[in-house]
Amino acid sequence: EGEALTTGQGVSVVSDSLAGGMQAMKFTSTTVSSGTVSLSGASNRVVVRAKGDQCNGAPNMLVNVDGKLLVNANVSGGTWGDYTVDLSAALPTGSHTVSVQMTNPYTGYKGKSRNVSCTRALFVDSIQFQDTTVTAVDASAPTTSITSPASNSTVSGTVSISASASDDVGVTKVELYIDGA
Repeated sequence: EGEALTTGQGVSVVSDSLAGGMQAMKFTSTTVSSGTVSLSGASNRVVVRAKGDQCNGAPNMLVNVDGKLLVNANVSGGTWGDYTVDLSAALPTGSHTVSVQMTNPYTGYKGKSRNVSCTRALFVDSIQFQDTTVTAVDASAPTTSITSPASNSTVSGTVSISASASDDVGVTKVELYIDGA
């Protein structure tokens, strides 16, 4: 959750009923908020739930993981939205440092009238790390055959038997049973 990040001047924790009754981080300056997450499995997608208060433009959000920029988004919506980035290389299991920053704060007046003051703000509710790797489903039965001795041959004595097996997902072992043993 966003509120688990450390805060500095220009960043506050606010309640927001649209965030599911939870708290969110509110950025009004370029202060960096950071924290550590521990991933129990690999992650190849980052999803940041954010919204922005517009004031002569939209807030820009940077999300870094382990010092690498993963999300650079112009948060133009005043309602909660998901900003999703698929990673070219998955984040491995373990601890990672996450930081969030708004890069273009603004406090001033809206429009030409100079009578309506406004503050540009970025709100971050959550940062999710997801594994979207699809595990192959074994949709068909394997095929097997005895390749030696040839079918319908009569054999005696010690005989070597060879078999083959294939499957759409993969074969991990082949077992040969004779009379149930």
